[in-house]
Amino acid sequence: MTKLHVILAADIFGKSREFEALCQQINFPEIEDVSVQFHVLGPYQHPKNFASEQQAYQYFSENVGIACYSQYLLSIISAISGPKLLVGFSVGGSAMWQLMPKLACHQVLSVTCFYSSQIRHMTSLDATVSTTLVFPKSEQHFSVEKLIEMLEEKSLVDIEQSAYQHGFLNQLSNNYSEPEAQKYLKKMTSIIQDAIKTIV
Repeated sequence: MTKLHVILAADIFGKSREFEALCQQINFPEIEDVSVQFHVLGPYQHPKNFASEQQAYQYFSENVGIACYSQYLLSIISAISGPKLLVGFSVGGSAMWQLMPKLACHQVLSVTCFYSSQIRHMTSLDATVSTTLVFPKSEQHFSVEKLIEMLEEKSLVDIEQSAYQHGFLNQLSNNYSEPEAQKYLKKMTSIIQDAIKTIV
């Protein structure tokens, strides 16, 4: 039986109950001879209970950082054999983007990054696998539109811009949007279905 691995990397809140519940909502029809295994990952060894997004961001910045998160994800990706889909949320997606030069040799079929704002510091990198970047309506510290302009000419990159703000998929975020979350849960289901078609 062929196995497809879906690796989901959490944002600054880590592998929370809310994040695990979101991942469990990704549904797709079972297909004979193909099994899908989910790997739900976060940047911390143990679950954290943050009082606010600011506290979560400060903790992540001081104790983990994008580079360390990237290396952790790479250790997981390289240890798993078989085709893989990567889905990252905020810093999870930024950490995946940082790994771009190494992803093609690890059987990664595609990468999807949601509101991964730190990509703005890594625009010199090029996608080595099919990549979808979903940006929010706006960001406080930079122009989303200008970043999109810098990235949209890159090959293998598809860009979408949500009408909602950073964190719309995370129930712990002040910007959570149930309708938008459901929209992109369906999109993730479609990505998995398309991937299955390529490996059967």
